[in-house]
This record gives sequence, structure tokens and C-alpha cells, in this order.
Amino acid sequence: VTDEINDKIQKNISEAAKQVSLMIHKGYEGTYNTRSDRNIVEDIEGEIKFALNSSRDNAGKIGVESLTKDNRLVNMIMAGSKGDVTNLAQIIGCLGQSEVEGKRVPLNMEKRTLPYYCKDDNGAEARGFIPRSFKTGLTPQHYFYHAMAGRIGLIDTAVKTSETGYIQ
Repeated sequence: VTDEINDKIQKNISEAAKQVSLMIHKGYEGTYNTRSDRNIVEDIEGEIKFALNSSRDNAGKIGVESLTKDNRLVNMIMAGSKGDVTNLAQIIGCLGQSEVEGKRVPLNMEKRTLPYYCKDDNGAEARGFIPRSFKTGLTPQHYFYHAMAGRIGLIDTAVKTSETGYIQ
């Protein structure tokens, strides 16, 4: 991936982070207009997740378009034999939003997600958004977020397998 493509991807990610900051700011001010019958916090969280996931997907599209047609990973994805654009986005662009039980990483420890972040920080990165890719490598805090989401995914799979087995 060229530096030009990396710049496009980073610009895409920074625009999403600005959108999230604006949404959070409007929520604190009380000027955010809800679009559904949910409360304002749930509505903002849903919009934030959508914006961050769109950013990850756009990073994947930018990455796919930049690679040549003879790239083996692109061939496997386009043929449908292995992976999808999201996997390519995580390799080239960014990992995206880590989710714990379907939500952004909660503020657990003294109103923080990790000791690295300030109390009551609801920003994209402080609540589990990973703007880095596997190619660039993860920072320790990003690694913890990725591990949190992976662990929850394994537990959910194990529990649901036993439930469906009983139903069978």
C-alpha cells in the first residue's frame, strides 16, 4: 500500500473521529436531535457505532481499490473462498470499533475503559475504536480492546453452541 493510500485511509479515520467528537459535544450540550424513540444516550451510541463502522468499511474499500487484481488476498476475497472486505480493512486500514456485548467498550474502572485514558472520556479511541491496522501494529491499549472483543466472542460462541445443542 502506498503512502498516498495510507494518507487517504488516515484522513477517512480522522473524519470519523471528528464526527464522533461533534456528536458527543452536542450530547453534552443538549443540542443533539434524537432520531428515534430511544433515549439520547442510546441514540448517540448507535450513531457513533455506525460512523466508526462506516469508517472501517471505507478504509477497506480504499484498500481493495488500491491493490492490483493479481493480489492473492484480493483474489480469495473476490472469489468468496476466504475472508471478506472487513478482513482486508483490518489488515490494511484499521481494526475499527471493538464491541463488548454489542456495545462500545463500557466505562468500568473508575469511569474509564483502561487506566491509560482520562475519567469520563467518551471519545472514539477511549471507548474501544482501534484506528490502527494489523500492518501498522497495535499499541498496548488497542491490543487490550481487541482481546476484550475476542474473549467475549469466544464465550458467546461456546454458550450459544450449548444452547442450540439442547434445542436440537
